[in-house]
Amino acid sequence: MTVPGAPREGTLLDGRYRLDRLIGRGGMGEVWQATDTRHGTGLAVKTILAQSLDSPEARARFRHEARALERVVSPYTVRLLGSGSDGDVDYLAMEYVSGHGLDRELAVRFVADRTWRWAAPVLRGIVQGIADVHGAETVHRDIKPSNVMLTSDGSVKVCDFGIAKLLGPEPFTQLTAPGQAVGSAPYMPPEQWNGGPVTYLGDLYSFGCLAYELLTGVRPFGPCIDREAYRRAHLEQRPERLSTLRPDLPSALDLLVSALLEKRPGDRPASAELAAVVLDVFPLEARGTRWARQRLAAHDAETDRMLRDAESNWLSNRPEAGLASSREVVRRRVLVNGPNAEATLRARRVEADCLWALGDVAEALQLSEELAEQRVAVLGPYNDEAIMSLRAWASRLWHLGRLAEALVPLRRIAEARADTHGDYSPEYHRASYDLALCLFSCGRGEEAAPLLRAVVAGRTDLLGAQAPETLEACLLLGAVLLEHEGAVDALAQLEPLEAALDRGWIPNQRPPDHARALIESARLRVKRRR
Repeated sequence: MTVPGAPREGTLLDGRYRLDRLIGRGGMGEVWQATDTRHGTGLAVKTILAQSLDSPEARARFRHEARALERVVSPYTVRLLGSGSDGDVDYLAMEYVSGHGLDRELAVRFVADRTWRWAAPVLRGIVQGIADVHGAETVHRDIKPSNVMLTSDGSVKVCDFGIAKLLGPEPFTQLTAPGQAVGSAPYMPPEQWNGGPVTYLGDLYSFGCLAYELLTGVRPFGPCIDREAYRRAHLEQRPERLSTLRPDLPSALDLLVSALLEKRPGDRPASAELAAVVLDVFPLEARGTRWARQRLAAHDAETDRMLRDAESNWLSNRPEAGLASSREVVRRRVLVNGPNAEATLRARRVEADCLWALGDVAEALQLSEELAEQRVAVLGPYNDEAIMSLRAWASRLWHLGRLAEALVPLRRIAEARADTHGDYSPEYHRASYDLALCLFSCGRGEEAAPLLRAVVAGRTDLLGAQAPETLEACLLLGAVLLEHEGAVDALAQLEPLEAALDRGWIPNQRPPDHARALIESARLRVKRRR
């Protein structure tokens, strides 16, 4: 039945827009191919559904979409040309896009034929459209395949702003009750199900669902029978990794989509622009394009600046600010540079330093261990950066009194230095000294003694008997011998140090008074034996 006043083919709206052919129908409106009779140009006109003409809520939502479209100006979104009312008909006049919806593409194109090289530019266009929407202080709230158009010239258009959220100081009409979940169930972020705050990060989750489906042919949580099943899935389940379903995908895509689908908004990429950088760099870098190199260089420069700020905050006793900045750098670099890139590992080191400064020793220690193992795996056990990370891990274990555990990284350092520099080198002597000190502190002086004898002999030959490093090793060896092997040998090591103390030598590990007391203790023991 035709509703009086409902638009039909040939209707002329405001004496200007002629409706020529119905080309689509959605939940709230109809889309017509139309002609602007004033200029003789083609366009699309969206009108409110006939059955919604008497619904104040539907008409308010329709006008709301017009306001959202007015805000957003982007080559990746459908452009609004005008809006108005003619009698009982509310309408939006928009650019006509020749093409079809991404949902149709998903329905007819076999996954086997949809390579990531085809999908990446499509995803790149969608996420740039989302970034432009966010730049206009608008949250789309309904990113899904049917709201993306693939045009005949290969470009992408994000459309349908019917439930968009307008942010910023401008007043807007609240279209949903507080706590009401709005959106399309297969793509709705967890916080939207719970009626949580509407932020840009919700659109990124929806984009992650869309990307997952585009790359695999299945939705992240598979087919759900009803809305409640979708709610539970989004809130409680983790989808299977992309790399499991599509082993041919680059790891950058796998990491990006996994990050987009994080349950907590703060764990997702910070912006659509960051996701766009990932999609710019990884498919194009292999082709050596200048654009990809420029995008990567700009990203690296920005994250380098952020990391310098984080380090500055840490050094200036502002570890809270440093931690927030370093974690954001880590998130960005994992996505763009990869989890094993040296730039990423440097940011993780600053994160660990800030955690340690804040007193979060458990997380700092875990991160220090992970970072050390990662650098050894990526750079090799002999790399200086890997050695530094092992040393930082050992140092934190030492400060926590977990000396037996600290022996593990210290042994690895000593073995690496012996292999690369030889057992007659300053590098090996330092590593052996640190290991011996830890062994002695664990009550294993009998294992420390031979290491220290070699260190004393080597440093004496290389640096001289009076070098501070040699004196330090003699002092520790004397302490070990006094406790484990005998006072005579201990005094032979310790007595020559008295002259160095008189000249002003200050040991690193113990105060001068302690060193003098150790010497006197050795003398007394020798005297008693006589």
